[in-house]
Amino acid sequence: MSRLTLIALHTSPYAARLTIQILHKGLDVETKFPAEGISQAEHGAMNPFARTPILLHGPDQIIESAAIAEYLEDLHPEPGMRGQSLMETARIRAFVRAVDLDLFPLIYTLRSLNTGDPAITPLLAELHQVLGKLEALMDGDGHVCGDQLSMADCALLPACFYLDFFLGRLQQESWRPQHDVLGNWWRVMIQNTSVATVIAGLNEAVEQRR
Repeated sequence: MSRLTLIALHTSPYAARLTIQILHKGLDVETKFPAEGISQAEHGAMNPFARTPILLHGPDQIIESAAIAEYLEDLHPEPGMRGQSLMETARIRAFVRAVDLDLFPLIYTLRSLNTGDPAITPLLAELHQVLGKLEALMDGDGHVCGDQLSMADCALLPACFYLDFFLGRLQQESWRPQHDVLGNWWRVMIQNTSVATVIAGLNEAVEQRR
């Protein structure tokens, strides 16, 4: 079987979710981090949208983190990260979609603001509403769905890391005091070796770019 290669950026939350999955499943995947500023043309040759992550498998390539995650599950189903029933699989997929459509746009807006910007207050109000809605979809036992690490956890973890990072940069309070379910979930997740490794890598990458 041809080797899997993941083309990614060190700071990408979408690459991070895949790396958690790869480490948790113990997959032999080579990760290449192309140099920023010179990789646009190379990316364009593999992905018409010229963005990462991109999974290479032999002569073929797969774009978009959600599609890559599903492909990895199909290729290596154990340990499973799509739940233990059809309903859990549907819930996990829906949660990943909610993170991408409802949470990440707010994180990107947060990233664009400066300390003291009047847009921060209404944005934080919307952010806490979205976090509350995500909590309502969670089982509340330390995992998003079920009792095992899933693709839903993988998607949410880098998002919460960047929430911490951007809120701190804007000198704003953490999201944690208002969200007990998410706070407990984070404490459980960070004890997972694969999760801790990836979060530490993200922290190092963003510190190097400061």
